[in-house]
Amino acid sequence: MALGAMVLGVSTVTGFAPARDGGEGGASGTGVHERNVRAAVATGTLSPDTGDRITTKPKSRPATDTGAGVRAPEPQGDAAEDFGAEHVRARVARVLPAALAPVCGSGYGREVMFPLFGDMTVQAVEEARSTVGSTLVWHGTVAGTVDQNVVVTLDGGCDRTPGNEILSAQFLLGGDLYAIEPLGPGRVTIAQLTPLTDEDEQPTGAPPAAAIAAEAAGRKKSAAEDEDDTRAALKAAAACKGGKGYALIDTLVGCTPGARTEAGGDAQIKALATKGVTLANDAFAASGTKVRLRLVGTTPVTVPAAQDGVTNSLLGALALPADGVADNVPQLRDRYGADLVSVIAAGRAAGGLGYTPPEPGPSTAA
Repeated sequence: MALGAMVLGVSTVTGFAPARDGGEGGASGTGVHERNVRAAVATGTLSPDTGDRITTKPKSRPATDTGAGVRAPEPQGDAAEDFGAEHVRARVARVLPAALAPVCGSGYGREVMFPLFGDMTVQAVEEARSTVGSTLVWHGTVAGTVDQNVVVTLDGGCDRTPGNEILSAQFLLGGDLYAIEPLGPGRVTIAQLTPLTDEDEQPTGAPPAAAIAAEAAGRKKSAAEDEDDTRAALKAAAACKGGKGYALIDTLVGCTPGARTEAGGDAQIKALATKGVTLANDAFAASGTKVRLRLVGTTPVTVPAAQDGVTNSLLGALALPADGVADNVPQLRDRYGADLVSVIAAGRAAGGLGYTPPEPGPSTAA
């Protein structure tokens, strides 16, 4: 596997400050502790690969939901066999908290080792760090490379309480994509992913007419109210945390019961949402787009099991008011002050579905 200058099978790490051995011969508790931590960091943040693999049976493409009660037949042949293979390979691992010292900024250098698989160990160098609520967001690049990026989110793990680490990460390594997702405190899955393609995704249908009418009714304001709203928006933009000229979009992420079960709990959903927002912001920054997302919260969204999936049926139900499905979403949006709401649903049948705003015109002019 050719991955440029990626480090494979690394057993030593450079770039750490020398250990401070207190006392003659380095026998003090401090010196021993520091040597132990450095040895853990050099070994890596995850338990070794034993060769055991998670296996998933490839699923056929779900029948296309047109939103009008008409379901297209499932594809046959290779298309049906290949769709739904979520990863090339995957394993379960334990998080080794001592090796997280560089992520936590504990004075043990800027390099972190991620032993993903027996033939794939990533040596990442810190580029930046930030916090989103209680979650640490760590950005790095693969040592010795350009444009091979690592994003890590971590809750716990830095408070000297072993076993409470909620760790997630994504590795963009040339043309390959790897991910760490939390199974629970101190446990993760590591996967080499099969990225979904446009062919895998359902085309997004049109929004329900009732949803469009409700949105239009909500926009009807007097000229004075429109002017007040414009002034408030300009004032908010001037004070935007993203800085002058940046649009800051407050984002609320909901999760369905099925998504929560698949992820393993609320903490895992929060980690996935934080990672998703972080990756979006990285993409905005890389492309020079003056937009940033800010995660304002995660919240459960109740939907019937029959609609719990990435489908036009659920998308339409989320948009449609008073249909008995997720009707609390507008209230949650207003409570959190969100500009954008995204809902994580069960299954991995598509990368995502969403409505786009109408073309600008008199009805959308401020």
